[in-house]
Amino acid sequence: LLAGLAIASFLVLRPFAAAILWAGILVYSTWPIFTAIQRRLGIGRSFAALLMILAAFAVLLAPLAFVVADFADDARRLVQSGRILFADGLPPPPAWLASLPVVGHHLEDQWRRIASDAGELQVILAPYTQVLGRWGFDAGVNVGLGLAQGTMELALALFVMFFLYRDGATIAGRLQGGAIRLLGARGERLLNVAGNTVQAVVYGVVGTALIQGLLML
Repeated sequence: LLAGLAIASFLVLRPFAAAILWAGILVYSTWPIFTAIQRRLGIGRSFAALLMILAAFAVLLAPLAFVVADFADDARRLVQSGRILFADGLPPPPAWLASLPVVGHHLEDQWRRIASDAGELQVILAPYTQVLGRWGFDAGVNVGLGLAQGTMELALALFVMFFLYRDGATIAGRLQGGAIRLLGARGERLLNVAGNTVQAVVYGVVGTALIQGLLML
């Protein structure tokens, strides 16, 4: 009966496993910050957990909002560039084009012919613009679906994080007690090794990302 209940619980939680796992990793990695806030402000666990969730919401969603805004701005500039190209036609051919061996003069003549007639350019690019339009639409749909799925997982992770912050000490105590009953001192040692590994990986990834962001600025 217990095994059947465990399997049923796993099947129910399986679609949310990624969000729950991320919530656990983030809570464990930021637990010292949580305890420091609670101690210095002299507030309860629930209020401290709420402050941590609000901070995580701002930290995680601010880059996402920036990426979406930058993507929309790039798409707008691309559309404007395409309209200018179709309206004004091609610029004069570059000087180095004629110097190409064998095909240089032919390419230059073709360039000048197309540049002198905007309609000719539209006829040549029409098949490609249709393909690019379909590709852009599909890419936009995929990006939108990915953002929607990521936002839902983020919201679920933040929801789970609140309860992990609030009841984390109790959960950790029960997990440690269960490991000790199953494996003795070795179980406690394995928990400590796993926890230190998780913290090291998270700090390394976050630190590397911060350094890369500062260098790009």
